[in-house]
Amino acid sequence: MSADSSQPAQASSSDSILLTEGRILPVLLRLSWPVLLSMSLQTLFHIVDAIWVGRLGADALAAVSTCVYATWILGGIGELLSSGVVALASRDVGAGRQDSAWKTAGQAQSFAWCLGIVLVAAAPTAPRALFTALSTTPEVTRLGIEYLSPLLYFAVPALLLATLAAILRAWGDTKTALRITAVSVTLNLVLDPLLIFGFGPIPALGVKGAAYATLLSQSIGVTLFYLHLRGRFGSLRLPFPQRSTILSIARIGLPVTMNAALYAFVYLWFAGVAARIDTNAVAVLGVGNRLESVVYILAESLSLAAAAFVGQNLGGQRVDRVRTGVRWALVIGFAVGAVFGVLFFTLGRPLFSLFTSDPTVLADAGPYMQILALCQGFMAVEVTLYGVFAGAGYTLVPTVVSGLVHAMRVPLASWVALRLGYGLEGLAWMITLTCVLRSLWLAAVLARGRWLGHRADPTRATIAGVPGSG
Repeated sequence: MSADSSQPAQASSSDSILLTEGRILPVLLRLSWPVLLSMSLQTLFHIVDAIWVGRLGADALAAVSTCVYATWILGGIGELLSSGVVALASRDVGAGRQDSAWKTAGQAQSFAWCLGIVLVAAAPTAPRALFTALSTTPEVTRLGIEYLSPLLYFAVPALLLATLAAILRAWGDTKTALRITAVSVTLNLVLDPLLIFGFGPIPALGVKGAAYATLLSQSIGVTLFYLHLRGRFGSLRLPFPQRSTILSIARIGLPVTMNAALYAFVYLWFAGVAARIDTNAVAVLGVGNRLESVVYILAESLSLAAAAFVGQNLGGQRVDRVRTGVRWALVIGFAVGAVFGVLFFTLGRPLFSLFTSDPTVLADAGPYMQILALCQGFMAVEVTLYGVFAGAGYTLVPTVVSGLVHAMRVPLASWVALRLGYGLEGLAWMITLTCVLRSLWLAAVLARGRWLGHRADPTRATIAGVPGSG
């Protein structure tokens, strides 16, 4: 189902914000805090899974921790849709073209259904191929397939959640997604232990129960989004995909998805390297990444807010506001990342104890988190910059930069951790140093300024007062 593209989209909701007016810092904060809480709650989907699954043993935790890298690809496909719809629709909203913005929103929802069907087709074979490639133990492979397969068979709700939240974000409405996400996460908190361990007539499903809990929660969230849109925009239907709009969305969003896929591939490679060290290293890598996801979602909240802010203000020809807003976003992002870096450096091992009580895993976790703590501020800047570029529709160059650094990471991981014998700590140092490099490189791309003149839609005019197409 999708919104009827023939219905004019009125920004009548009190939760919508016109981002081309008002003081910049309060506007950014008002836009980003609901995104922050919403992203935090979404991360709870996976953290809660890990906490409960960890009670099933080290094999179950290693299986679900490895699956998270595969689910990043699913998230990257969601970013294809959300990045494209925000970049296109927010410019139209800023320029006062409400009908055109809602047409893009409807097409993005149709695109989500098409991509979801493709993932369903891959579900019978992709999970086993993944774990076979990683050479995990037979038990980890079995449990990983049980967890990952349902997520692929029912991928449509996850894609629609990302798309529907992005549609409202293009209009400056971030509070609706927060309310709906809060309901979904609360449901997930209740369903996780019931489906994993069973209760009364409910059978114990193990790791498969964790996946089903997430899927049911996401489906409820999608239903609530559509109920909100129905009340706001009238009747809903699924419009037939239009080639021009779908291609515009894909042109902007595909580089973002490629970046997410590269990131997932590299961390899958890291997981393979960790597996050659020992099973404890796999668990440390997976749980460490979940702890880092806290910093990621803080930065992602700024990133998503920045994308909508940049899009609306470029559409409204407010380049001065764009430059000032970007500076504020980067300063806030680095400060938040640095604070969490201090937290990880001092309390890394106690934080790990939330996920496992295994003393050998905890012994490895402390030094690992102290090394990763050094790059948290830079990681936050990097993630924020992706949002800035996405809001301008300038996604190809940042993806190339990211891809080149990722290409360096693959041989470095094996060389440092295995051939030189530095093990898990060597892997951590390699992750940290390449993260800093990528952040500085993207900052140089920002300073060059060509992204300001990039046309998100080639059929539209360039932005006044800035260079031509980047």
